[in-house]
Amino acid sequence: MLLKHREEIPSYDLFGQLLDQAFRTDPAPFEDAWLNRTRPPDQGWLYSDSFKREMATRFGMTVRTEGRSRGEDFAFLQDTILFQIADLRRMHGAQTMDKMRYFGLDSPTGSTWYNWDPFAYLECGTRGFISHLELGHYQDFTEARCNWITLAVILELGQVYE
Repeated sequence: MLLKHREEIPSYDLFGQLLDQAFRTDPAPFEDAWLNRTRPPDQGWLYSDSFKREMATRFGMTVRTEGRSRGEDFAFLQDTILFQIADLRRMHGAQTMDKMRYFGLDSPTGSTWYNWDPFAYLECGTRGFISHLELGHYQDFTEARCNWITLAVILELGQVYE
């Protein structure tokens, strides 16, 4: 479903349509090759220069700073989605039914998940995105600017933002 929109100019309206379609469409069959994705795509390059300096000072973090094409942005979104699907597939059974799971569960890859239903996932993703915008952490986003990375960031924050 997402692939047919690859060449479109991303917008918040398109993201809403994609999410609406996702709730109305059967998921694509799982592919075992997705399990080879053991880390989420690196998002360090998204952050503002001041935030990068702060992280470099605290943690020795280095990040990519050059620009990206729309095709790279779409590939980043796709990598984010496929990693999350595979990561959730690895976490099955009693672990995901734990009553305390909303306080965070670590997957076998070491990724932490806090939001376990579509409402919490999307609500925390958008709330987290807006919060990071307000704090000036993202260098390439404004409230009006939108690209495929925007959706990838919202999905990542849906997993980790509390």
